Amino acid sequence: FLVLVALCEPRLRDPSDSALPGAGDIAERLGPLESCRGLTRSAVNYHIDYLAFAKLRLDLGDEPGADGNGRTGAKRARLASLALRFGLVREEHLALLPSRRRPVPQGSGA
Repeated sequence: FLVLVALCEPRLRDPSDSALPGAGDIAERLGPLESCRGLTRSAVNYHIDYLAFAKLRLDLGDEPGADGNGRTGAKRARLASLALRFGLVREEHLALLPSRRRPVPQGSGA
């Protein structure tokens, strides 16, 4: 579910934003969470495939990128659109993601 929330995050924050994060971006975004430490790009792609094909049974047909390599992002775009259209991911789910604030470096105290 966290992968789906991170995938939908840009559109939840700004519905006019059409750019979706890639698998590497999602892994990096979720990395600060204890449960997601060690999450790899390959693991994110696995979760996206699982959600798209096993759980939501998306039929990408002849769409570009439907061959599974996802280079065009068709799979991610359809998955995000479906999740947002049917309210599977909502704005309140953004609270599950780690804060985007960078920690302020602490001084040496001297």
